Amino acid sequence: MKDREQEWLDRIGNGDFSAFRLLMERHQAKLYDLAVQMLGNREDAEDAVQESFVKIYQALPRFRRQSGLNTWMYRIVVNTCTDLLRKRKRRLPLDDSYSLEGRVSVRFSPGHEDPEKNAEAEDFARLFRKAVAELSPRERAVVVLRHMEELPLQEIGRVLGLSTGTVKSLHFRAIRKLRMSLRRLGFEESEVP
Repeated sequence: MKDREQEWLDRIGNGDFSAFRLLMERHQAKLYDLAVQMLGNREDAEDAVQESFVKIYQALPRFRRQSGLNTWMYRIVVNTCTDLLRKRKRRLPLDDSYSLEGRVSVRFSPGHEDPEKNAEAEDFARLFRKAVAELSPRERAVVVLRHMEELPLQEIGRVLGLSTGTVKSLHFRAIRKLRMSLRRLGFEESEVP
Protein backbone atom coordinates (compact mmCIF):
# COMPACT_ATOMS: atom_id res chain seq x y z
CA MET A 1 0.00 0.00 0.00
CA LYS A 2 2.78 2.41 0.90
CA ASP A 3 4.45 1.77 -2.48
CA ARG A 4 1.22 2.62 -4.27
CA GLU A 5 0.89 5.87 -2.29
CA GLN A 6 4.51 6.73 -3.11
CA GLU A 7 3.72 6.15 -6.77
CA TRP A 8 0.66 8.40 -6.50
CA LEU A 9 2.72 11.11 -4.81
CA ASP A 10 5.23 10.92 -7.65
CA ARG A 11 2.43 11.16 -10.23
CA ILE A 12 0.87 14.09 -8.37
CA GLY A 13 4.26 15.79 -8.45
CA ASN A 14 4.14 15.43 -12.23
CA GLY A 15 0.73 17.09 -12.39
CA ASP A 16 -1.48 13.97 -12.49
CA PHE A 17 -4.68 15.06 -10.74
CA SER A 18 -6.23 11.59 -11.08
CA ALA A 19 -3.54 10.27 -8.70
CA PHE A 20 -4.58 12.89 -6.15
CA ARG A 21 -8.19 11.73 -6.47
CA LEU A 22 -7.08 8.13 -5.78
CA LEU A 23 -5.09 9.26 -2.74
CA MET A 24 -8.03 11.20 -1.33
CA GLU A 25 -10.46 8.33 -1.96
CA ARG A 26 -8.20 6.08 0.09
CA HIS A 27 -8.03 8.51 3.05
CA GLN A 28 -11.36 10.33 2.83
CA ALA A 29 -13.31 8.21 5.33
CA LYS A 30 -10.61 8.35 7.99
CA LEU A 31 -10.14 12.12 7.60
CA TYR A 32 -13.90 12.66 7.67
CA ASP A 33 -14.24 10.61 10.89
CA LEU A 34 -11.48 12.69 12.44
CA ALA A 35 -13.23 15.94 11.45
CA VAL A 36 -16.60 14.74 12.79
CA GLN A 37 -15.00 13.86 16.11
CA MET A 38 -13.25 17.23 16.27
CA LEU A 39 -16.24 19.34 15.21
CA GLY A 40 -19.18 17.35 16.50
CA ASN A 41 -21.35 17.40 13.40
CA ARG A 42 -21.36 16.15 9.83
CA GLU A 43 -21.96 19.40 7.94
CA ASP A 44 -19.00 21.22 9.48
CA ALA A 45 -16.87 18.09 9.07
CA GLU A 46 -17.65 17.91 5.34
CA ASP A 47 -16.66 21.57 4.95
CA ALA A 48 -13.46 21.05 6.95
CA VAL A 49 -12.46 17.98 4.94
CA GLN A 50 -13.09 19.74 1.65
CA GLU A 51 -11.00 22.69 2.80
CA SER A 52 -8.32 20.26 4.00
CA PHE A 53 -8.22 18.53 0.61
CA VAL A 54 -7.53 21.88 -1.05
CA LYS A 55 -4.76 22.59 1.48
CA ILE A 56 -3.29 19.11 1.02
CA TYR A 57 -3.25 19.49 -2.76
CA GLN A 58 -1.64 22.92 -2.54
CA ALA A 59 0.96 21.75 0.00
CA LEU A 60 1.88 18.42 -1.64
CA PRO A 61 4.80 19.92 -3.59
CA ARG A 62 6.31 20.91 -0.22
CA PHE A 63 5.66 17.53 1.42
CA ARG A 64 9.15 16.16 2.09
CA ARG A 65 7.98 12.65 3.01
CA GLN A 66 9.98 12.81 6.26
CA SER A 67 6.85 12.23 8.31
CA GLY A 68 4.24 9.69 7.36
CA LEU A 69 1.56 10.76 4.90
CA ASN A 70 -1.18 9.96 7.45
CA THR A 71 0.52 12.10 10.09
CA TRP A 72 0.88 14.98 7.67
CA MET A 73 -2.75 14.81 6.48
CA TYR A 74 -4.04 14.44 10.07
CA ARG A 75 -2.13 17.60 10.96
CA ILE A 76 -3.81 19.52 8.15
CA VAL A 77 -7.29 18.27 9.11
CA VAL A 78 -6.75 18.95 12.83
CA ASN A 79 -5.43 22.45 12.09
CA THR A 80 -8.38 23.17 9.79
CA CYS A 81 -10.84 21.99 12.45
CA THR A 82 -9.04 23.93 15.18
CA ASP A 83 -9.14 27.09 13.07
CA LEU A 84 -12.87 26.60 12.52
CA LEU A 85 -13.48 26.08 16.24
CA ARG A 86 -11.49 29.19 17.13
CA LYS A 87 -13.08 31.27 14.38
CA ARG A 88 -16.55 30.51 15.63
CA LYS A 89 -15.58 31.06 19.28
CA ARG A 90 -18.43 28.88 20.35
CA ARG A 91 -19.10 25.24 20.71
CA LEU A 92 -20.27 23.72 17.49
CA PRO A 93 -23.62 21.93 17.56
CA LEU A 94 -23.43 18.26 18.37
CA ASP A 95 -24.83 15.83 15.84
CA ASP A 96 -26.32 12.99 17.89
CA SER A 97 -26.87 10.94 14.75
CA TYR A 98 -23.15 10.28 14.48
CA SER A 99 -22.34 7.14 16.43
CA LEU A 100 -19.09 6.56 18.22
CA GLU A 101 -19.56 2.82 17.85
CA GLY A 102 -16.18 1.34 17.20
CA ARG A 103 -14.49 4.72 17.59
CA VAL A 104 -14.24 4.80 21.36
CA SER A 105 -13.04 2.15 23.76
CA VAL A 106 -15.02 -1.06 23.41
CA ARG A 107 -15.94 -0.98 27.08
CA PHE A 108 -18.53 1.71 26.47
CA SER A 109 -19.51 1.02 22.90
CA PRO A 110 -22.88 -0.51 22.10
CA GLY A 111 -22.94 -4.14 21.09
CA HIS A 112 -23.80 -5.91 24.30
CA GLU A 113 -26.36 -8.67 24.18
CA ASP A 114 -28.20 -7.01 27.07
CA PRO A 115 -30.51 -4.23 25.70
CA GLU A 116 -30.21 -2.34 28.99
CA LYS A 117 -26.41 -2.28 28.67
CA ASN A 118 -26.77 -1.09 25.05
CA ALA A 119 -28.98 1.79 26.21
CA GLU A 120 -26.48 2.69 28.94
CA ALA A 121 -23.62 2.61 26.44
CA GLU A 122 -25.53 4.86 24.02
CA ASP A 123 -26.35 7.30 26.85
CA PHE A 124 -22.72 7.37 27.88
CA ALA A 125 -21.51 7.86 24.28
CA ARG A 126 -23.92 10.81 23.87
CA LEU A 127 -22.74 12.39 27.13
CA PHE A 128 -19.12 11.69 26.20
CA ARG A 129 -19.58 13.58 22.91
CA LYS A 130 -21.05 16.51 24.84
CA ALA A 131 -18.15 16.49 27.27
CA VAL A 132 -15.61 16.38 24.42
CA ALA A 133 -17.37 19.37 22.81
CA GLU A 134 -16.60 21.39 25.94
CA LEU A 135 -12.82 20.92 25.63
CA SER A 136 -10.50 23.49 24.08
CA PRO A 137 -9.57 22.76 20.45
CA ARG A 138 -6.10 21.42 21.38
CA GLU A 139 -7.45 19.27 24.22
CA ARG A 140 -10.16 17.96 21.92
CA ALA A 141 -7.57 17.12 19.27
CA VAL A 142 -5.50 15.15 21.79
CA VAL A 143 -8.53 13.21 23.07
CA VAL A 144 -9.82 12.45 19.57
CA LEU A 145 -6.42 11.35 18.29
CA ARG A 146 -5.65 9.27 21.41
CA HIS A 147 -8.97 7.64 22.22
CA MET A 148 -10.83 7.59 18.92
CA GLU A 149 -8.01 7.32 16.38
CA GLU A 150 -5.89 5.33 18.86
CA LEU A 151 -2.62 7.06 18.02
CA PRO A 152 0.31 6.80 20.42
CA LEU A 153 1.30 9.98 22.27
CA GLN A 154 4.48 10.43 20.21
CA GLU A 155 2.49 10.31 16.97
CA ILE A 156 -0.02 12.81 18.36
CA GLY A 157 2.91 15.09 19.08
CA ARG A 158 4.03 14.82 15.46
CA VAL A 159 0.48 15.49 14.20
CA LEU A 160 0.05 18.54 16.42
CA GLY A 161 3.63 19.76 16.22
CA LEU A 162 4.05 19.43 20.00
CA SER A 163 6.50 17.67 22.28
CA THR A 164 5.40 14.38 23.80
CA GLY A 165 5.53 16.04 27.23
CA THR A 166 3.11 18.75 26.11
CA VAL A 167 0.79 16.11 24.65
CA LYS A 168 0.87 14.20 27.96
CA SER A 169 0.03 17.38 29.85
CA LEU A 170 -2.84 18.25 27.48
CA HIS A 171 -4.12 14.68 27.70
CA PHE A 172 -4.03 14.69 31.50
CA ARG A 173 -5.84 18.04 31.65
CA ALA A 174 -8.43 16.95 29.07
CA ILE A 175 -9.17 13.68 30.89
CA ARG A 176 -9.62 15.58 34.15
CA LYS A 177 -12.05 17.99 32.43
CA LEU A 178 -13.92 15.08 30.82
CA ARG A 179 -14.36 13.39 34.19
CA MET A 180 -15.68 16.62 35.73
CA SER A 181 -18.04 17.18 32.78
CA LEU A 182 -19.34 13.63 32.91
CA ARG A 183 -19.98 13.94 36.66
CA ARG A 184 -21.80 17.22 36.05
CA LEU A 185 -23.84 15.53 33.31
CA GLY A 186 -24.83 12.79 35.73
CA PHE A 187 -22.35 9.94 35.22
CA GLU A 188 -20.06 8.64 37.92
CA GLU A 189 -16.97 6.68 36.89
CA SER A 190 -18.45 3.54 38.41
CA GLU A 191 -21.39 3.83 36.00
CA VAL A 192 -19.31 3.81 32.81
CA PRO A 193 -20.61 0.84 30.79
